[in-house]
Amino acid sequence: MKMRKTAGIITIWDLWNLGNRLQNYAVTYIAKENGLSPETLVLYESGKKDRYDLVKALVYNIIFFISKGKNIKSMVWLRAKKFRKFSNSNIPFRYVKSDEQDNYDYILIGSDQIWNAEVIEPTDFIYGNGLEVKKIICIAPSFGVTGFNSNVETKIAEYLKKIDYLNVREYAGAKLIERITKKKVPVFLDPTLIVPVMEWQKIEKKPHNIANRKYILKYFLGEEAAECIHDTERLCIHYGYEVISLLDKNNPNAFIVGPSEFLYLIHNAEMILTDSFHACVFSIHYKKPFWVYSRTGEHMNSRMNTLFEKLQIDNRFEHDMSKPFDIDYHDIDSKLADERKRFNEFFEKAISGK
Repeated sequence: MKMRKTAGIITIWDLWNLGNRLQNYAVTYIAKENGLSPETLVLYESGKKDRYDLVKALVYNIIFFISKGKNIKSMVWLRAKKFRKFSNSNIPFRYVKSDEQDNYDYILIGSDQIWNAEVIEPTDFIYGNGLEVKKIICIAPSFGVTGFNSNVETKIAEYLKKIDYLNVREYAGAKLIERITKKKVPVFLDPTLIVPVMEWQKIEKKPHNIANRKYILKYFLGEEAAECIHDTERLCIHYGYEVISLLDKNNPNAFIVGPSEFLYLIHNAEMILTDSFHACVFSIHYKKPFWVYSRTGEHMNSRMNTLFEKLQIDNRFEHDMSKPFDIDYHDIDSKLADERKRFNEFFEKAISGK
């Protein structure tokens, strides 16, 4: 029996961020669908599992129950536990040293903001530097911003010049690469959109004690915009929906939602209000109405704008209270099919070495 070729995935390992876990799942799925055996490579310093996790889980479950979810430490722990469980069940991974990448047939870089030098220092590890060029394949990585200081850009340019199968998630990232390397590179959808919606439905899970009647889902990674607070009040008065706000410490069962429950909540919401890129992605997957709000103090809208432009979706930063549920999805399936075809042709070519 022919052995599958191996693929090491380089991405951000974040056991707190919903979108991060779901994009990691997506890259793993894509690799498997293309006949590879993938593992996400987690540097030792990213934090190995505590040997006392099982004891802690038991203690914090008891505390959560006794306090009726009002103990913050138990809430944080139980949320993290769901992220670990999701990763353990769905994402093969291995703790490695920075020089162990060469043990794999391919290194897949992405997705998420793995190249955001304001968050992660550019290193040989996250750019696959020193490996055979044919091994390195990008899966829609993101810089997250439009540029960095000249010293950082010079360092990044040297790394990028050595990558042949190069691509990014945003038009702003493609412009940055062209400016510092003179390379023109393709822009692909986030890998979560490459995975068909029926695959996401398979891993959905209904959360406990919430979402028992019609609701508006709110998910903000930054501070909730004042405009959103005002919009929520008007929508609730007019339509009478419940509001479920993720990461709300006053609603323990919403706070501890994990990746599978997040999918369920978006799939079954009447509407989504968010500043999260991946909340937008899954709203599109499930063809849900959604409004987007700029994140206070940050300039991170390029990913949203690229997404809306590629799929020809109306600007979701504009909010019309007279028709909040109107969004035109009539061509979305064909647009997604075209974008998936573009990516799959690229990826198949890369792993075939052509």
